[in-house]
Amino acid sequence: MSIDELDIGVTKAAPSLLADIKRLLGELENLGVDESSVKLSEKLRASLDPFQEAPQLLDPLLENVVSRLADAILDIITADDSRTVNEWPFEILYTLCKVRGYKTVCQFLPPQVTLLEDVVSALDEDEPMGNGAKNEQDVVKQQDQSQISGIEESGPAKFRPVTWQQRYSLLLWLSILVLAPFDLDTFGPEIQTKLYTVAKKYISVPGKERDAAILVMSRLVTRSDTIDVLLPLLFGDISEIFDLRPSNDENNGNSSITTDYVSNAAFFGRLGALQTTAMVFQLVPHNKHISDQLSSLYDTFLQKILLNETEAKGAMGASTFDKLKVKNLGRIAILLLSQVESGKAGTREDHYFDYIEEIIGELLKFLSNKDTLVRYSTSKAISRIVQRLPSEDFKLDVIDAVLSTMDNGSDNMVPSVSFRSLSAFFDQKSPSSWHGALLCIAEMLRRNLLVPRLHFTRLTKILNLSLRFEQQKLTYSLGDNVRDASCYACWSLFRVYQNIDNSVIDALFRDLVNLACYDPEVNIRRAASAALQEGVGRQGGCNGSVEKQVGLVQTIEYFKIGLRSRSYLEVVLQIYDLGFSSVVDYALERTVCNWDPAIRRLSAVSLRLLAENSMYSDRNGVDSGHNIVSDTIIKALLEMYDDRDIDIRHGVVYTLGEVLGSEKHLSDINSVVDSNQITNILHGFSESDLRQDNEVLNSDAFLHLAKCFVQHNVKGYDEQDMINKLTICMELNDKNVANGVSEIMKCFQNTNHTVNAITPAVLDKWIQRMMAGKSTFALALGLVSNLPTGELQKVLDALVSVIKGNSNVVVKDLSTRAQAVHSLGELFIALDSEDRLDFLVDNYFDALVFALNDYTVDSRGDVGSWVRGAAIQESTKLYSSQRATEAFRNAVVRRLLGMSVEILLKLRVCAVEHLKQLPLSMPQLKHIVDTISGEYERSAKVLYSHMTQIFALELDPASSTEFMISYISAAGAQHVSEDTLRGSLGALVNYLRKLSPEGIQLFLTQLSDIIDVKRYGSQTVICALRVLAHILNSGLLLSLYAKDNKQEVIKRLYIRTFNAHINTKQLPRISAAIEVFSGLARLGHHESTRRLAVLCNHIFPLVRVGAAESLREVLVTLLEDDTGELDEDSIAESIDILEEAEW
Repeated sequence: MSIDELDIGVTKAAPSLLADIKRLLGELENLGVDESSVKLSEKLRASLDPFQEAPQLLDPLLENVVSRLADAILDIITADDSRTVNEWPFEILYTLCKVRGYKTVCQFLPPQVTLLEDVVSALDEDEPMGNGAKNEQDVVKQQDQSQISGIEESGPAKFRPVTWQQRYSLLLWLSILVLAPFDLDTFGPEIQTKLYTVAKKYISVPGKERDAAILVMSRLVTRSDTIDVLLPLLFGDISEIFDLRPSNDENNGNSSITTDYVSNAAFFGRLGALQTTAMVFQLVPHNKHISDQLSSLYDTFLQKILLNETEAKGAMGASTFDKLKVKNLGRIAILLLSQVESGKAGTREDHYFDYIEEIIGELLKFLSNKDTLVRYSTSKAISRIVQRLPSEDFKLDVIDAVLSTMDNGSDNMVPSVSFRSLSAFFDQKSPSSWHGALLCIAEMLRRNLLVPRLHFTRLTKILNLSLRFEQQKLTYSLGDNVRDASCYACWSLFRVYQNIDNSVIDALFRDLVNLACYDPEVNIRRAASAALQEGVGRQGGCNGSVEKQVGLVQTIEYFKIGLRSRSYLEVVLQIYDLGFSSVVDYALERTVCNWDPAIRRLSAVSLRLLAENSMYSDRNGVDSGHNIVSDTIIKALLEMYDDRDIDIRHGVVYTLGEVLGSEKHLSDINSVVDSNQITNILHGFSESDLRQDNEVLNSDAFLHLAKCFVQHNVKGYDEQDMINKLTICMELNDKNVANGVSEIMKCFQNTNHTVNAITPAVLDKWIQRMMAGKSTFALALGLVSNLPTGELQKVLDALVSVIKGNSNVVVKDLSTRAQAVHSLGELFIALDSEDRLDFLVDNYFDALVFALNDYTVDSRGDVGSWVRGAAIQESTKLYSSQRATEAFRNAVVRRLLGMSVEILLKLRVCAVEHLKQLPLSMPQLKHIVDTISGEYERSAKVLYSHMTQIFALELDPASSTEFMISYISAAGAQHVSEDTLRGSLGALVNYLRKLSPEGIQLFLTQLSDIIDVKRYGSQTVICALRVLAHILNSGLLLSLYAKDNKQEVIKRLYIRTFNAHINTKQLPRISAAIEVFSGLARLGHHESTRRLAVLCNHIFPLVRVGAAESLREVLVTLLEDDTGELDEDSIAESIDILEEAEW
């Protein structure tokens, strides 16, 4: 389900969910501390979770809920006796913060300053770490123990926050109360110290409460009445945190005791410290005179912690430290600049600029950081600083430094340079450095910091390079983030600046269009699309009519380019028609030789479609038979060819085969100027290339190009040599190679070369390799219909042997057997159209029927389903053949009916689809099949509800029995999807409810016939017993209770079940029989009750337990008459049954 669908679902359910929240909150307010309140709290929090997809839907209820939660929390912390505490107000408040965000929730917390002392007192009682505690769990144990001790010694206990939800909620509330609009000294001289101590205590803990404590601390120390005292104190304490060392005094000389504690404290202490300073620098009033403090800060905190990073990185990890360092440096620089702007710097202004220059130099290093988030944070920090710099020269110096990161050494790189030259250039560059610099450029463009006359020529050249940035590795490529950042820079450029020179727009549009069509990554295609839409909307687009610009925007729409295949094969054709012919050159340079073989194949098809789409016509619209684009593509490919590089070799040869093999005959190989070069390329594939070292890619390319030679009957190639190489390729069980073999064999068949090329020796070898389990040989043998009759009959016999197997041939590879079925069907169809069916015998048709019954199972599961699926497709094709016998047609219908209700959904759907295509002779059956709705593909209930009607048809005995077995095997299966199980059993019970008692008896008689282990096997009998037990439990047989022949029907079921469960150690069969005995016994069948008593003495414990439980249920049922009172006769009879059992 997509996010949009989730939003719609939450929106529809919001009124009922909000009503539930309000109701549950009211119930919680009326409860004490008990188990019911815990369950209600969980239920309420579960009702809040769906709003994470659309949290704004909570807003109508938010104020009321938060205020009621605050009242509940206040009652708890101010209670005289807090020995028992309700946890739900704290848990629900945190859940609200998680779903809606703490900033929104905080707005509705009561801001009355009179509550400040109560909240501070509650937090001041807590001690999150210390007293030997190594983690938060130890702290909770200490607090619980001390609270219990206090209760025992002194009676009522004062509230102390024990859980992290309690501490988080109180600290979050305190972050609002600390914003009191008057001096805190009003509450007493010690309130500032208490608040500072509480906040300091929690900024070093690992829990969620650290985030709330940082908010409290930053707001506290930046108040106008506390900043002069508390801000220096905070920086001094933070310096001590970064000087933390384990000492012998702390652990009495045993350093191993608290090593983990000290390291954890160091990590979270330093993490919380840097997070706190980052928020403090953001909240410090820019007009506040803090020059002395800033100088002291820079000399101690900044140089000691941020610029001396080795020790700090070791404490908290490089990425985390770098991100916080960037955030702190950027905000310190902004604070320094604000002091200069407001005139508060005084004589320290020159020192401040030295500090800023040092900070910018440090930030520039982070533009090449290995972490993407660090680079992005750095780019924003630098752009904000440059925006605030008072000196234009200083701004230009910073911008020049960022641009120099990318254009250093690129003077000779122009857009017309080949991709190979660019690749050598890009390989020398750092993707991280370029990505960071481009992000920084994009952020500065957003703030209109670049000067067009000074920077745009340089910027355009950089963007033309970065939009094509890629470093190809062996099995992957780098540079996706660089191209993405380049699109962001183009978007910012088009959005902010006006009247950009047309040459800049044209150059950028060309590369952006190429990316929107051909970039492998969907996020980059969409980023390029966004930049183009911005360029068209705000800059008027590149040179061209309004219709062209509108067409461009509509073509590269967000969803159209989301799927790679659609972008390569559909969107690019429309783009080409709009006049952007550069897509052809881009595809040749970038995608044909991409590291990913799938992209190379897709781009080959794309170039073929572009060539077909641009067939040259003269002014009168007459096709000249000459294709300029096709010739250009072929010429470029031949220039690119390099057999030393597997990516280039595969891409070029595959594309040549795609373009030359077009059905529209774009270029005749015989008329191509460099046709000899193409022939030499084909001959250049040696047998060793096809056997080893990238044999799959080499074979794929060779087959694709060789097909064109056969298709166009090109002279100059040796047929026998091609067949030998084709044989080598067929040894590879690869999907793409198999497709290539299929295409080239069809060309052989269409050009009638098969007779001469495939000699008897070659044919024997192919048959031998097929017998060895090579599926590609089986595929090829299905495309030799123009062989002489004798050799063709040899092929047919071999295919039948693979499908059916015999004493000499057993092919265990199921994919080969499935392919043999397809090949047999292909030959039948080809021979049928050629009227060469005289030598076909019934044995060949029997092979297809045999394949319809292939239920081979191995460790992978029902692998025989591959063969059955192939047999369904081929047998239905031959159903109307003139040589198909009536027995064959009946067998096909019988098997398709059986498979239409089997376990596997894929085969069920396939069988129904092909049944609908057959001209069935029975009108009732045809009507049932035709009326199956389209929902059957998704709902088993729909399908089985229709198929149960077949039970009422007068089918031949074989078809009726086979359909019954197939249905029962699905309805009684143990390992099956819930949809299939419920659908099949539910449909069966509903069908039986509509029958008369005689109809039910007839069905049960047919079902009992299947409970025969010798005829139908153990698994079928187990399924039948389970279905019978389900029918008995449904109460259907109550309609037979008053019938005279009741005893006969029940006796028959009992005998069949009895015979099925004796003399076996199969627990599933015995367990299923126990369920049947239980159902029969509840109908009053005493023999079944006695049998359950006997099974209570079985050798298997599981059987004894199952029988005893079933017997208990039966006896409870029998011991009560219709009035609900105990029947004395039944009691006596039950006791006799238990006494007769041989224990």
